[in-house]
Amino acid sequence: MLNHNSVLEIENLSFSYTQNALKKDVLKSLCARFYGGEICGILAANGSGKTTLFRLILGFLNAQNGTITLNQSYQPNQPSQLNKAHQVRQSCQNIALHAMSAHKRSSYISYMPQFIETPFDYKVLDMVLMGLHFGYFDMPNQTMKNKALKILDELGVGDLAEESITKLSGGQKQMVFLAQILIKQSPIILLDEPSSHLDIKNKLMLFDMIAYQTKKHNLITLVNIHDIELIKHYGDRIYMLKNAEVYKSGDTSILSDDIVREFFELESRFYANTRERKEILYF
Repeated sequence: MLNHNSVLEIENLSFSYTQNALKKDVLKSLCARFYGGEICGILAANGSGKTTLFRLILGFLNAQNGTITLNQSYQPNQPSQLNKAHQVRQSCQNIALHAMSAHKRSSYISYMPQFIETPFDYKVLDMVLMGLHFGYFDMPNQTMKNKALKILDELGVGDLAEESITKLSGGQKQMVFLAQILIKQSPIILLDEPSSHLDIKNKLMLFDMIAYQTKKHNLITLVNIHDIELIKHYGDRIYMLKNAEVYKSGDTSILSDDIVREFFELESRFYANTRERKEILYF
């Protein structure tokens, strides 16, 4: 379990590309802090740097400038039999992720892309176990399988362990992919529009579990999202990206009528639902 003092720090991160001899800035000197035990939403229009930020954190892209550092001080509850890479991390502090290859970063970061293809007829249990790091000739032992089954039970899909992943609904698949992330025991979780293709019931179920696991394990959870109401309800903090820079940041209460209208350059208004003590955004 992680210490709540875990912080992912991004300092002066910049990325641009050249198209038709013209330079386009995607991120300019971005600075941000993301804390353990919190869900932080990344809100931006399409093409405004959300996905680029994730790809820079993951090491899929190399920044032209800036640093990405994980500051943490924690010990696992017991020596891990699940993940050899986890043992290496036991006493690490101030880890310069930006100086690592994408492969080395993968022991610290788990990622759920927006669209996940499942072309093969794997069992759900096998899909979860794929979240672990294995050597070339290693096979999952019973301890690993029991851990995977426990996580599936926590997510409410334990009865699907022997089912084919291809036969599951969208909401069930997302729970399985979340289990695959959790068994890895990474301190950082990146979720790219995890609920974009789910109905409202499955959206709420998924985010209930993301919020619970984030608090339980003190995860640093970053979510690329367009659903303002969802992140207002479940998020702790928000970063709003516009024109390659941070437009606004803070706790999710900053998502007021005026801020949202200015940010998206459209007419919108929050209406108070006094009976349920909630605010609803209308356009």
